[in-house]
Amino acid sequence: MKHWTLTEIKAANSKAGFHFFDPDTMRFFRSQIGKLYQGIGGVFLVTSEQFSSYSWRGYTIRQVTPATGDVNTVDGCPFNEWTASKANYWAEKLAKGDRLPVEADLKE
Repeated sequence: MKHWTLTEIKAANSKAGFHFFDPDTMRFFRSQIGKLYQGIGGVFLVTSEQFSSYSWRGYTIRQVTPATGDVNTVDGCPFNEWTASKANYWAEKLAKGDRLPVEADLKE
């Protein structure tokens, strides 16, 4: 199994004509890229966004398809609603092949 770097993922995203990692996009959403998790379950990335300097910074798990450059929010993961520790915990489990439980079970 190939181990992807964030640099390779960003390049694939750009080459495919997507703008997920563009500096203007990152600045607009006040996005930060967290840890990259890889395993038999796939490639996952934790991101965070903060919509104003006074709002809460929320975390989201993204599934990455390096071959196509796609970056999508994981089904069942609420956008921008998790803490860093919760998003990282579940991203690691997803990479190991686990599945997210029913959304109701994920509420804090």
